[in-house]
Amino acid sequence: MVNEGSVRLQELRSFSPVVECQTCTVTQELALLRSLIKAIEDTISSCFLLLNRDLLSLYANAAFFRIWPEARNKLGCPLEELWPREVFRAAPWEKWLREVLETGQPRLNQVVEWESPGQQTQVFRFSLLPLAERGQPLSPHFCVEFVPVECHQVCSVCTANSEFWQGEKVLLLGEDLTQQRRWEQQLLQSEKLAGLGQLVAGIAHELRNPLSSINAAAYYVADALTEANPDLADIPQYLELIQRNVRRAERIITNLMQFARPDRPEPQSVDLNELVSTTLSLLNKSFADSKVELILQRNDIPPARCRPDTVKQALLNIIVNGLQAMPQGGQMTIQTFFAPERGMSCIAVTDTGIGIPPEHLSAIFQPFFTTKAPYEGTGLGLSIALMAVEADGGHIFVESEPGRGSTFTIELPRA
Repeated sequence: MVNEGSVRLQELRSFSPVVECQTCTVTQELALLRSLIKAIEDTISSCFLLLNRDLLSLYANAAFFRIWPEARNKLGCPLEELWPREVFRAAPWEKWLREVLETGQPRLNQVVEWESPGQQTQVFRFSLLPLAERGQPLSPHFCVEFVPVECHQVCSVCTANSEFWQGEKVLLLGEDLTQQRRWEQQLLQSEKLAGLGQLVAGIAHELRNPLSSINAAAYYVADALTEANPDLADIPQYLELIQRNVRRAERIITNLMQFARPDRPEPQSVDLNELVSTTLSLLNKSFADSKVELILQRNDIPPARCRPDTVKQALLNIIVNGLQAMPQGGQMTIQTFFAPERGMSCIAVTDTGIGIPPEHLSAIFQPFFTTKAPYEGTGLGLSIALMAVEADGGHIFVESEPGRGSTFTIELPRA
């Protein structure tokens, strides 16, 4: 004889996660709704986890368990026990979660990186969203069956009982950016090499000047020393000239190497004023040849949290595009400032060039979109720049008016 209780238990589990525990019956409409929700949860690639005010895990979707399968039997535990140690230690999770609960404000697009034993560096983007139920407790008969406990119609034995679920909660959303980061780095390096190719002539010119001065000074010193009665009065002056130009050449090469080599992949605290200076040091010849007046407005702003390599590449692309937009010369203003209402440190690049037609504004960040002649541009510069800056929790905004110029603003989170 089939046990009626076991049949009802099988029916209950087949309609997880939501049941009415008072009578252990499930309506057809509720079953259909749960089936639809379950199908959505099982197919989306983003993972999510629901936490209560005590930071205990309430519920997770299938994507969460695909990434961290060991967490499947740990729901109901604190986040520290649910996640692998390296993930929990990669960010101030408890601080973030408490801030979201206390302020009611979401924390969006937090890029978190960690290294797991035997694996490549993992990169995820997380958002923490408050789910408030002020004065609206859940029904005393509401239950979610995610724990390995048989339902005996006594909700006190189940960690999914209504008391466990009452009050404010936080929804933690996660998106795996590991593969995207690797592609981004490969594209960034390719675009960087293309940009360096455009800078070769300028760098050669920058190096030729100090080398010519060194050569002239060395020739004078050598010539003076070959005379029977050499006049040594001017030799210290020429030696100082040689040393000064050697230092100048070293600075040029150092800046070029810093630009060309990959930085550490993880975000770090970056002085945007220093970053602007490093990037501009590579473009002296470009500005001289373009007859563009550079106006630099560097303000005292908080450091940004970003990857300097990607921001330098983004800034270089924007500046070069601005120079090309002013074929007859003009004015370029580069300003650093802080936007306190958004907590962002910013770099704004404004040119007085030809501007961008309104119909192109929505497309300029699309891969391979370019208005340049064939072989003069890849159409990847701005799209890679935007992707890299957004991966650091920032954004790039553009304002433009045909015939009057454009302004590109890079916003990055405060460190």
